[in-house]
Amino acid sequence: MRVLVTADSVHARRDIQAILEFGGHRCLDSTEMGAGALLSTALWNVDAVVCGLFSARPQLQQRSAVLVEVGIALGRDTPVLLLTREGIQTPALTGLPRIEASLADPETLALKLDLFLQGVSGGVPRKPASTALNLRKPKPSPTSRVNGPALEKAVAEILAGSGSAVLTEVGADFSNVRPDLAFYLEGREADLGLILVEVKQLSSSSDAQRRIRDASFELAHYVAQTNAGLGLVVYDGKSFARQPRTSGSLVAAISLAELRHELTLRPIGDLIGRLRNEAIQGLH
Repeated sequence: MRVLVTADSVHARRDIQAILEFGGHRCLDSTEMGAGALLSTALWNVDAVVCGLFSARPQLQQRSAVLVEVGIALGRDTPVLLLTREGIQTPALTGLPRIEASLADPETLALKLDLFLQGVSGGVPRKPASTALNLRKPKPSPTSRVNGPALEKAVAEILAGSGSAVLTEVGADFSNVRPDLAFYLEGREADLGLILVEVKQLSSSSDAQRRIRDASFELAHYVAQTNAGLGLVVYDGKSFARQPRTSGSLVAAISLAELRHELTLRPIGDLIGRLRNEAIQGLH
């Protein structure tokens, strides 16, 4: 995918470009073209624009050039994602998909950029996620079940239906032990962060609780690696009593039936907050 990266600092622009290029995208550097050139050239043809606002004291000319480029992109109906550090106000860009991000946490930022670009490829021009889910092939596993992908899809649809921004292609460049899904809540990225989800088919397992513990242990490594806000193991079958946490990372487990029921009672943000509190207190 061709992505134009514009930012109010050279450091931010280069960091964002490096993340996108590592993900296989082709980046256009706005400084090589100039904001004025974009107004007059027909060669500016990109799939999306990523705009970074991270400088505490940006030069007026630099910030103005960024706003010009975003305006051109919107005029051409090009999807735009706004990345900002915490605390920056952007009244001139109200209405754009916005994510508070940290350049010091490239793994989490990469996942959020993947989520936005997945939405773009799915035909959602100004939303950082798509509810039209294209699930990847399940990762190889000796414990895979024929109906595992259907369960994963059901979980993804429930999360998307709750208003979450869902990512179905997670960490393809990491190890084979990786989450099935990830999601975040728009406007609550700062306090809840990115939630990683592992889906487990347990209906025919002889030791379901052990498999939940094993899945929680594996997911905890990925939560720590990506600095995510919470790891969530979602499984089929009956619910089990909360178990003592076996790792230092934030991981919770919930049955699919309980997840459905809880979301009829409260917003998903409240549910995630409760599960995270339980994880902090030593339960998953």
